[in-house]
Amino acid sequence: MQVDVICKVIDNFGDAGFCLRLARALVDKGHRVRLYHDDDAVFAKLQPQLQKSLDLIDTREQVKPAANPPPDLIIEPFGTSSEQTSHRFDLRLKHAFPNIPWLLVDYLSAESWVEDFHLKQSKDPSTGHVSTYFYPGFTPETGGLIHCDVNAGHFIANQQKRSWSDRGLDIFVFAYNSAPLTLLFDACATHDKIVIAPSSGFTHRNDHRISVSPFVSQEDFDALLVKHDAVFVRGEDSFVRAQLLGLPFVWQIYPTTDGQHLHKLHHFLRLYLQGCKSDLASAVCDVFLCWNEPSRQSDLAAAWKTLQAQGDAWVEHSRLWQKRLLDGPELVGKILTWHFDRPPTLPK
Repeated sequence: MQVDVICKVIDNFGDAGFCLRLARALVDKGHRVRLYHDDDAVFAKLQPQLQKSLDLIDTREQVKPAANPPPDLIIEPFGTSSEQTSHRFDLRLKHAFPNIPWLLVDYLSAESWVEDFHLKQSKDPSTGHVSTYFYPGFTPETGGLIHCDVNAGHFIANQQKRSWSDRGLDIFVFAYNSAPLTLLFDACATHDKIVIAPSSGFTHRNDHRISVSPFVSQEDFDALLVKHDAVFVRGEDSFVRAQLLGLPFVWQIYPTTDGQHLHKLHHFLRLYLQGCKSDLASAVCDVFLCWNEPSRQSDLAAAWKTLQAQGDAWVEHSRLWQKRLLDGPELVGKILTWHFDRPPTLPK
């Protein structure tokens, strides 16, 4: 099957990272993928070596959609070619292939409404073109997560079973510029080691505990994460990978000016901490909120020390959550099932 994916690179590596992971997973399942995008430099960093059956096409250079072979399925993650963007390559695809199934994969959310809107359809009144909305998520009623490419035992097999209380921690940090990095450094013990990812807004600090990781390709990212006891992640792709690897993690959600990101964060924590002991749940919540809310940042040191004291319980909870996700719906498989079970987007 030939699949075309459209990616408007909006926020650094976030949108591109998800689209590339989706494309690579489809190729691994035996399909051909054309990934249309508008930022060659970003994709060159994420995937230095081109994958067979995966074509990366810069839409700034190629005006017309490729027609040989024509697509069997078109996927538009995040509505990235919507009317709010200047580069409307989606319109060219819709004009060229009006009868091809069109799937609009939205952003990941733990909000309950996504279950009701998953696989709902929308018809463009001016063209009659129909889009189907596909919602990733954490529950069986959603499209799930991309986990067909996860080595489920990788984390446990590569970790020595030592208690958090009797050793220094290896901590990985991938954050937006607004993260309170200095407060985290101060909160960590003198024998902890902290690795900062590039693009985290880090400025040099004369501290032997802290080092900056070189940029790694998406293919090597999991191996980088599993070297650490706890990871601070951001956005969507690294956030999901930390969970699927069974790692204790702290998430920095992409901040929005209207504060809706905190609403989404609370919905995720509600789901993530279901069945968790109250002391651990409270400690996890405190660190997440201190990491994301400027008004709470001054409490980060105390919150982190409280959570670190429950590190062994946090590790166990992380593995239980990992199992729940890996036993849940797998996004790529769900997309393929939908495609084979659905008629074209327009009637013949």
